[in-house]
Amino acid sequence: MTEQKLIDPAVDKNEDKNIEKNTLEMERAREADLEQICTFYQRVIADLERRTNYPLWTWGVHPSAPMLKEALERNELMLLKENGQMIACAMINPELEGEEQIDWNGSSPLCIHLLAIDPALGKRGLGAQFVSMLVEWIRHQGADSIRLNLIEGNLPARHVYAQNGFISKGHITILLDDEGELPFEMMELIL
Repeated sequence: MTEQKLIDPAVDKNEDKNIEKNTLEMERAREADLEQICTFYQRVIADLERRTNYPLWTWGVHPSAPMLKEALERNELMLLKENGQMIACAMINPELEGEEQIDWNGSSPLCIHLLAIDPALGKRGLGAQFVSMLVEWIRHQGADSIRLNLIEGNLPARHVYAQNGFISKGHITILLDDEGELPFEMMELIL
């Protein structure tokens, strides 16, 4: 198992200006994490529904507990932890809906799905940091590229991926079993 660490120094607002170090660690999810992961995605979706649900996620449809359990059993879930507490999750695998409709540059990719950051920790740049850590981890897995699809209009996610060097490969419509026909932007990063 590859574990990557990123130290994020933050200045404490105390008068003595103590420096507090928050440690970000990325690791594969374990079976014991499943309940926490499901609760995490439910919390993320509840927050998205109060604001703007850019990825159009619906708990029980996409994502769902069976989907996450299957991903966990295949070792596809990666967690980001801060001081030992889970603050983000993503699924990594070689499959991507609609990929056959795009002319990709890479030939041996891994794909990022369901990337989510704890909504209580917004505006700290954690999405970009997590993507950066995932890129390095995927590079060490031997992939030559990373692919993903975004619901068109998911500008916050698009910005995070573009910050990390992903480029648009086009726009397509995908017919999904539970959600129907949806417009996606396809993105790729060559490693």
